[in-house]
Amino acid sequence: MITLPAKQSAFVRIKSLEDLLSRDINDYFSRVDRDLQNLFLYNQPSYWFGSSGSNGEILEYDENTGSVVFVPDIGAWNISADRLWAGATATYMALQPGTGIWLGDEAFLSAPFSVDPAGVLTAHSGEVGGWTISTTKLYGGTDLDNDYIELNVDQGIHMGAEEFDDAEFSVSKEGVLKAVSGTIGGWSLGTSLLYAGSGGTKIGLDTTDGIWFGADNPGAAPFHVDRAGNLRATLTELTAPLIQTNASPGTDRVVINSAGIRGYDSSLGTTFILPTDGSAPTFASGVIQSATIIDTTIVSNDFKTSSELPWIEMTDSGVAYRETLSVGLYNTFQYGDGTKYGVGVSAYYGNSGKPILSVEAERTYADIHLYARDSNPEGPNTVGDLACVNGKLVMCTSGGEPGTWTIVGTQS
Repeated sequence: MITLPAKQSAFVRIKSLEDLLSRDINDYFSRVDRDLQNLFLYNQPSYWFGSSGSNGEILEYDENTGSVVFVPDIGAWNISADRLWAGATATYMALQPGTGIWLGDEAFLSAPFSVDPAGVLTAHSGEVGGWTISTTKLYGGTDLDNDYIELNVDQGIHMGAEEFDDAEFSVSKEGVLKAVSGTIGGWSLGTSLLYAGSGGTKIGLDTTDGIWFGADNPGAAPFHVDRAGNLRATLTELTAPLIQTNASPGTDRVVINSAGIRGYDSSLGTTFILPTDGSAPTFASGVIQSATIIDTTIVSNDFKTSSELPWIEMTDSGVAYRETLSVGLYNTFQYGDGTKYGVGVSAYYGNSGKPILSVEAERTYADIHLYARDSNPEGPNTVGDLACVNGKLVMCTSGGEPGTWTIVGTQS
């Protein structure tokens, strides 16, 4: 495009009749004839003569000076009533009131760069205030200063490093969050810890210490589960249809369900059952240290009241009080039938081969002791009952209440 210096016209607009009469009429019309040889009258403040004019100039009227200025040629730019534009397709540029400014396409919405009247910017690439724009990401900062931030349509958002996987903070397109530290909704993040609250309200999840509630320190917490699965709970209420120490049927375990508590051994099978329906418990073997047993049948071939002598034992031989386990044979002069002595049993009760009560050893105490009464028992009594009344042995010889009591022997 050839650029020519602007030319100033000598034309001065007539402002009044007095102004017209005061002028040199011949000179005035000479100037008008020279300036407006090719001029056509328009109502707009500027006029386009096109390339057919001498230099494609635009004529503009200056209201301040009252003169007309010829502006040099503007080349390939086109002007219409509502648009200024030039170029085509990828080189297209336009300004249009109500639409905005756009570059790179003849259609506003298809242009790679545009700004509408509301200030909405579209740019496929470039830099805005230090931010770099491309078709798939917006980013700024550097790795060196650890201030790098990127929004990437293929990956997500990340900060602190140019590579997504190296960033200390990132959120993937799938919503996966990574943060070295920080706070989210009252929860604090660390490299190995997630926690909230303090003291009695604290909850912590730690890759080293596990999970704990109710204290700042896991060791002081009333509830704690370490990485090995060890549980500590000061007050526990577990609700589940089945609780067991091992899920494998072939292992030693304890099982708790609505039927009760059962113990299982990998070799012996069921070792104990504590039912919930009130039926008798079952034990394969063992020792009950202390218990109250009500309405229960105990079946045993060796029942003792203690694990150490002396004890009361119940066996097929009867009920006995045993003080020693030593045994031996009497000599032939005393009992030639091989009777054993020193069996340590002082008496039997309920032995079918002996009297109901059989005293088996001599002791410094009497064989039988009766309570020293002041009067006969008041009954009901039956024949054969014995009592010690006022220092005398008496026996009930006629049943009744109190019955008839007679002194046994010759005592008077």
